[in-house]
Amino acid sequence: MSSIKVSWRGIQSAADECDSHRQELADHISSLRGIKSCRAMSGGEFSAIYKVLDKVIDGLEDEKRSLKSLSDGLTAVKKEYTEFENKIAGNIRSVSAEDVEAEEHSFEFPWSDLWSMISEGGIVGSGIAAAANMVTEEWSIGSIIDTAGYGISAIGDAAEAAANGTETDWAEALFGLDDVFKEMDFTDLTGAQRAGKAFKQSLINGWDDLIPDMKLFDSGAKFTERLSSFAKWAGPILTVGSSLFENIEEFKGQDGKTGRIIAETAVESAVDIGLGIAATAGVTAAAAALGITAAPAVAIGAAAVGVTWAANSVCEWITGGKDIGEVAADAVCNAGEAIVDAASDLGSSIKSGWDSFTQWAFG
Repeated sequence: MSSIKVSWRGIQSAADECDSHRQELADHISSLRGIKSCRAMSGGEFSAIYKVLDKVIDGLEDEKRSLKSLSDGLTAVKKEYTEFENKIAGNIRSVSAEDVEAEEHSFEFPWSDLWSMISEGGIVGSGIAAAANMVTEEWSIGSIIDTAGYGISAIGDAAEAAANGTETDWAEALFGLDDVFKEMDFTDLTGAQRAGKAFKQSLINGWDDLIPDMKLFDSGAKFTERLSSFAKWAGPILTVGSSLFENIEEFKGQDGKTGRIIAETAVESAVDIGLGIAATAGVTAAAAALGITAAPAVAIGAAAVGVTWAANSVCEWITGGKDIGEVAADAVCNAGEAIVDAASDLGSSIKSGWDSFTQWAFG
């Protein structure tokens, strides 16, 4: 497929910058009107000052409107060019130059997802994933976090197995061979009923695994129990940390984005964790529906990683490089910012109208 490489992100960035400055002007205008409305001083000289303030406010309002027009114009240019391009050649899609590479490689299976699959193989799998991730991934904070996650998972699983003592099946612990259906009774159930029961139980198990126990803080717990608990606490913390690092990198050099970084991190982490649990539940349900009543955790976990990769790949192909978590975070945060901007503009308009009324009524 042919592509016309058009760098739209610069235009969109300029439009966003205009909106940001427009919001700053709205804040300044509101502050000036607040000062003017006090009218603690009166007299001819101060009346002249108030008139100057009126002119300044009017000038800032003009600038604010100009920035709005410029932002709307940039957006319109982008939209208009895309429409004309599609009319000229319907088989040509306009994508940003920055997104071309992401689009071309959306369905490549990365090393990181392969190690995620292998890490489902118990203590040994997590250990292999930790070592391999250091070899195949570029040295970065993100790759360090992933490697640490695999390593901590291996240590935690080993500690849990040791804490259980003679009750431990070391083959299951070492290679992730424990049966995911061992606590489920499918007697006399139809395929749909088996699927529903497996899906529900898998969601419950996923939620239970997500919530760490408190043995880490129990002074009476054995060392192995506390170490296992530490690993369970570290899992979601590292997930949030990885997302936070990516968002910090994304907004590097942009002032006033701390709230956006925190919000996107929260949404992305919640979606990523939830997607993983849902994918595992879906694979478990599908296996049960097909009549499979015994399956090792490593197989279900690896299949769930594959489902998650496929879902994110489709999303990246559609959006030009954003996975499901990023799309959800952008949607939530953009909606929130739009509401705040609308409320701010409404507040400024109401205040402006009130100031105009009081000036007319009381001079």
